[in-house]
Amino acid sequence: MRDIISWRKGLCKKLCNSEELKEYVVSNLVNADTKVQQRQIKRFAQLIADVELGLTLLQQVAPEEPATSVEALLKGYRFPVQQLQSDRNWQLIQNARFYLIQRKGRQWLRVLQEYINLPEIIRIYSLEEARNVPQLIPSSK
Repeated sequence: MRDIISWRKGLCKKLCNSEELKEYVVSNLVNADTKVQQRQIKRFAQLIADVELGLTLLQQVAPEEPATSVEALLKGYRFPVQQLQSDRNWQLIQNARFYLIQRKGRQWLRVLQEYINLPEIIRIYSLEEARNVPQLIPSSK
């Protein structure tokens, strides 16, 4: 059976413990009970991990392309573009496709929009619109 979640467990745990993510969820679900808030924190943590894997892949193989291009990369077709002719890039794409199997097609566009709506303090990429090129946010550490 495919193990598509172990890679993100540590990251998700850190995100779930993030005060910024907790504050964001609590402020948006003020009337929800704690269990609902906790489920939403976990869902956002998984979403962030998946989207940032896709955007990091894009930065590696096609850094000038918009964030929506990840959708095409996840389809698995070796389009006749220069970035996909490299065996190294193709292997990176295949690896990401394995882990992001649940984020293919329209699912990618949906989670990307949710990611864009999250506060930048929680994200590592600056992105105002899905059709823009994602920019890594400089870390203060």
